[in-house]
Amino acid sequence: MHGLLAMVLGVAAWWGLTRWGGSQQACWMGGIMVVAVVLWLTEAVPLFVTSLWVVLLEIVLLGNPGGWQGLGFEHGQGWRWTSVLGAAMDPVLVLFAGGLVLARCMVKQGLDRAASAWLVGRLGGSPGGMLLGVMLATSMLGMWMSNTATASLMLALVGPMRRGLPEGDGMRKALVLGVAFAANLSGLGTPVASPPNAVASELLRAAGHPVTFLGWMRVGVPLSAGLTLLAWAVLRWRHGSGPWQGMKGWAAPKVGWGGAWVAMVFAGTAGLWMTEGLHGLPPSVVALGSWAVLGLSGMFTAEDMAGMEWRVLMLIGGGLALGAGVRETGLGAWLIGGIPAGGTSLLAALVLGTFVTSTFMSSTAAANVMLPMSMAASVGGTVHPVLAAMGVAMASSMAMALPASTPPNALAHAEGEVTSMEMARASLWISAAGLCVLLVAGRGWWGMAGLL
Repeated sequence: MHGLLAMVLGVAAWWGLTRWGGSQQACWMGGIMVVAVVLWLTEAVPLFVTSLWVVLLEIVLLGNPGGWQGLGFEHGQGWRWTSVLGAAMDPVLVLFAGGLVLARCMVKQGLDRAASAWLVGRLGGSPGGMLLGVMLATSMLGMWMSNTATASLMLALVGPMRRGLPEGDGMRKALVLGVAFAANLSGLGTPVASPPNAVASELLRAAGHPVTFLGWMRVGVPLSAGLTLLAWAVLRWRHGSGPWQGMKGWAAPKVGWGGAWVAMVFAGTAGLWMTEGLHGLPPSVVALGSWAVLGLSGMFTAEDMAGMEWRVLMLIGGGLALGAGVRETGLGAWLIGGIPAGGTSLLAALVLGTFVTSTFMSSTAAANVMLPMSMAASVGGTVHPVLAAMGVAMASSMAMALPASTPPNALAHAEGEVTSMEMARASLWISAAGLCVLLVAGRGWWGMAGLL
């Protein structure tokens, strides 16, 4: 039913834009965008299936491989259908896939558990120290791993400790919320930390404003660390602890030679990602190299390949195709041109719009819709493209008020320790602070990082 509604609304949007005076290609793109928004919002089909429909509709309606009358670009010169596929299969997918491969190998070799146990074991001498250790371990892992996988791992690791605390102890709630919030906020740190970051990086590169891996980290890591510490303070304030029972069961597991090898490959890959300016190798090429090395050494097998999160990569591909379509057809510039607001107010609308929609739907899906609009808003020079794209991507990671907002939130809520209201009340302070940084101090912050 929702699928049919999406198609009807898409046709209605196409018809309305033609009456409003849009170009042929912009009208078709508007219809495609409405279909994507409705399907992503309602989740009538899996999110990656919507991405497939975006690519298919752009190929047929904009690429027009059959040369049919009324389809394609108005004056006959525009996208070839192969260009649509090129936009959806961008090298940034290799970069993100490389991060997934590294994360999978780390989990197989127990490096994630060893690092988490080591850190928490050294900070667990008090309730506050234990919570801080859990959140820092979650944050550091989440910058390189899927936040869903990170949250699942950390919730499993803290489970015995949480269940060992007295019923009603506030630390039980704090641990669960701390894992969820730290996993969400880790998505700010690196281009591979979340799908919206990967989409934003590629759209910026295509627009002539590339942001290096280290450049993103100069902004993202301090912001992620600062908000994670704020989250820790909020949770300590809202959920105090009773008499401390001490740490139990947090001995770091031993890592074998396989784990040591994966750690070396990870360190080398991260180092090359952060020193792109010295050697000139694109991050996607570095990711492909690490993938090949891990495969040759037997650390990444055919079974691992089959277990890859392909749906996440396809979802990113759909966002890239949607962004390229909005750019190439001129739809975004045309729509943004009709909005009287500009500069700071337009940036605020984009960031807050992303935050609100990400609260109620998949943050990746919301960013896939808002990122093309943010790039279009920067065409006239009223909003810097780097500030707009990174602001939208980061706002999607800050939306964590409800269990449905993010997978880590859903996992935390499923533990049965916290209610939706408790999650929303705790996240309000953290999200508000993050949005203030983006909207009030963003230009200065990005400028100090050398990105503007």
